[in-house]
Amino acid sequence: MNDCRPMSTPQVPSSSLNPVSNNLPSEEVSKNYFRAIGLLNYQVTCTHQDLAFSASRISHFLINPGCEHELAFMHVLWYFCGTSTWGITLGKVGDNSMISSFCDSD
Repeated sequence: MNDCRPMSTPQVPSSSLNPVSNNLPSEEVSKNYFRAIGLLNYQVTCTHQDLAFSASRISHFLINPGCEHELAFMHVLWYFCGTSTWGITLGKVGDNSMISSFCDSD
């Protein structure tokens, strides 16, 4: 990921992904794509809600992924690379307020 080309959007604007019907991928390719989409959905759930639409779109092709679907997934990874320094800040700059939370597990 250090040598990736950063992207400013999570997917190519006005791109359309279509199902692949002429060939079936190997079991290993399908398993790797399935695993990659699972990890992406985990990121969407935990920290990157901005990727929900893109993740949903490329999740439609879990049964028979093609090269264009893998490229769409790679585009999302390149977006991660371009936004790795972004974050959400609560409060004003220079405000030294501290947020604390406590939980009683009983």
